[in-house]
Amino acid sequence: MSTSKTQKRKQYHLYLSKFKIDIVMNLIENLKWRYATKAYNNIKVTEDKVDQILEAINLSASSCGLQSYRVFVVSNPEIQQKLGADSYNGQISSCSHLLVFAAFTDMSSTYIDDYMAMTEKQRGLDFWCLIRI
Repeated sequence: MSTSKTQKRKQYHLYLSKFKIDIVMNLIENLKWRYATKAYNNIKVTEDKVDQILEAINLSASSCGLQSYRVFVVSNPEIQQKLGADSYNGQISSCSHLLVFAAFTDMSSTYIDDYMAMTEKQRGLDFWCLIRI
């Protein structure tokens, strides 16, 4: 490989490293800023934004990558009212969308096998079949 190609490759890797650091630092700074909402306004969150949030949840790290929970989106005011009645957070009844995380209490080997098979199919992989042998 020529010296100029090697130098370009090093510059590119340096650029990527700085880019990754900038993304992580911005993420950390954004996560440090938080605000406890005292009351919601009447503006509904768009379905597109809710979908983005759900996709971020789906792509987030979870225990062994098994997504050992389900997320339910509640946008029906009557159901939100009922859920809010027995919670410590009265704001539930006035939010645009309520995300409810339901954790599994049992992770059976069947669930794990089914989940890995689904992942294998979605990603076009075949290594899981080799591991099971």
